[in-house]
Parts: sequence; C-alpha cells; structure tokens
Amino acid sequence: MTCQEDGMLTPLTVSRSDDGMGTHRLLVAGELDEDTSDDLAGQLESAAGQFDVIEVVVDLRQVRFLAAGGSAP
Repeated sequence: MTCQEDGMLTPLTVSRSDDGMGTHRLLVAGELDEDTSDDLAGQLESAAGQFDVIEVVVDLRQVRFLAAGGSAP
C-alpha cells in the first residue's frame, strides 16, 4: 500500500509493539483509505487475537491522510 507525498510514493506501515503487560500498540504511518484499510484491519485482528492482550492502542499520529473509506468497518 502506498500514498503520494510530494511526488514520491510512501507506504502505509504498521509497526507493532507489546509492553509485556497486555498492551499491544500499533503505530500507523502513511495513508489510510479504502485501499489500505484492510491491511490495518488485519493487523488489528492479529493484535487483538493474541492470548495475552488486554488492550490494543492504535497511534494514528503519523497518518498523513485519512479518508472516510479508511475508517469503514
């Protein structure tokens, strides 16, 4: 998945971390729209499905573009 930024393509990236105490964090960067939302949904499902998860935190501060289609279920 890619997005356009100043004429250059930048990918949607999702970095995952686990604090060892049940909090899984997803750091999302790039463009989130109908073309990339399935990737994020898969990462969310995977994180939430971990045996030790209590909460999943999604950090969208590095998302440069968020379209309404990217937030659809």
